[in-house]
Amino acid sequence: MKAIRDLKIIKIDEIAKGIFSLVLERHLDFGALKPGQFFNLALKSRELPLLKRPISLSTWDDTTMTFVIRKVGKGTELLCAAQPGEWVSAVGPLGNGFDLEAPAAEATLLGGGIGTAPLLALAEMLSAAGTKVNVYLGYQNEPYLVENFKKVADGLFIATMEPVDGLYHGNVVEYWMAQEADETERHVYSCGPDAMLHMVQLSLKSRSQKGHLLTEERMACGIGACLTCAKPIERDGEVHMLRTCIEGPVFKAEEVVFECK
Repeated sequence: MKAIRDLKIIKIDEIAKGIFSLVLERHLDFGALKPGQFFNLALKSRELPLLKRPISLSTWDDTTMTFVIRKVGKGTELLCAAQPGEWVSAVGPLGNGFDLEAPAAEATLLGGGIGTAPLLALAEMLSAAGTKVNVYLGYQNEPYLVENFKKVADGLFIATMEPVDGLYHGNVVEYWMAQEADETERHVYSCGPDAMLHMVQLSLKSRSQKGHLLTEERMACGIGACLTCAKPIERDGEVHMLRTCIEGPVFKAEEVVFECK
């Protein structure tokens, strides 16, 4: 149930350089939540920017919702500089999340950068449903949320693009492809930049494996009116421009049309 509510900041911490964990109170009017959904957030005391910022849910409980934010512009800078006790204006939940009505027996989760955050709730719910979950997380250099994933993952694999002692050095998708060379029974869920998701898609196609992708796209309104976030999606042999904020951000892996060079 989509709603607009002012939420108090419970806690905010910098969990890696430029990466912040923001814990907000959870309002009952938001109803049931699904992994992969997002909220439009803005600090109540702000003067600018005018538009709220779309931030994916990372995890939640009965009383709180946690968002992991990368500080990249004025809107996220204001959110990351906020203090406990301040208020955030929130619109949501928005978008279609992951469908977990019939969870697979085994699943692999692949996250890249800030795309690791929305996979945490997915890992928690799959694990609680009895799914065997392997998680692959890719970072530039400084991992975060690792301890959270350890609690629910049957296997946890971490890759960094810059050398870090004890961790795989390289691309997280290549790490996954080497570790799970031919496990077609696993359902794959992934979130990250388009170049990464395109690699995942190609690998899935080559081994006839099924998956879902949580896509990223620039947004303005976040409620389907402006069409800024339209993404090419192929269905029944035709390409349609579908709104990431309404029909997405989660799509079947084989549907997404990437324009990566």
